[in-house]
Amino acid sequence: MRSDGMRAARRCVLAAALALAAGGAGRASAGIVLQERSIDLAGGSGSLTLTFDKVGPLEGKLTDVIFDLIVTYAGADVGLRNNDPVARDFRIGWSQVIDLDAPGLSARAIKQGVLRGTLAPNSEETYRGPDLPTGGSWIVDEPGPYEGTGTFQVHIIGSAGADIFSLGDVVETSSTPGSLTGVLRMTYLIDPPTPAAVPEPSTVASAGVGGLLCLVLAIGRRRKAA
Repeated sequence: MRSDGMRAARRCVLAAALALAAGGAGRASAGIVLQERSIDLAGGSGSLTLTFDKVGPLEGKLTDVIFDLIVTYAGADVGLRNNDPVARDFRIGWSQVIDLDAPGLSARAIKQGVLRGTLAPNSEETYRGPDLPTGGSWIVDEPGPYEGTGTFQVHIIGSAGADIFSLGDVVETSSTPGSLTGVLRMTYLIDPPTPAAVPEPSTVASAGVGGLLCLVLAIGRRRKAA
């Protein structure tokens, strides 16, 4: 049977342990994992499939997956001929459309550029289209399909073209499509678990002094009882 002194000592030791746990409470900051794949689509039109690695196994929780599409359509040329005996104004409109399909995400990015000019009578010229930086950023907040082992795929479909507007007899003589190049970047935000408690130095000192005092008191009580 435990004496009153021993019971008091045990209560003091438990109190010291609770103080250590309370002093070490804390939370780590979120982690980040990055993956990136190159994009090179000749002509700016067509499709490609990119393969990424899932993240896992994780000690924490995957909270969000961020898609960053960073591409540029460039290098398109259009040749025009004016068959009229007078100068004609014209407008060329270039466009690039990108559709992106991934687990839990369907997105579209569109970029357009315009060139205006005047073509001399009975003349022919070739015009270079403007560079079209295209892309976007999207967040998937239900990232279950991206966690674990193995891979997943992202499908990209590109569509590029040029439209010519002019009065009179202005015709297109040639068209050279540009190319779509850039990257698709995946960012995984991971909320780690609460780390093991690490007590503050002052908490350790206080708990140690308190525990020692409790033990001294318990020994004194036992001697008196004897």
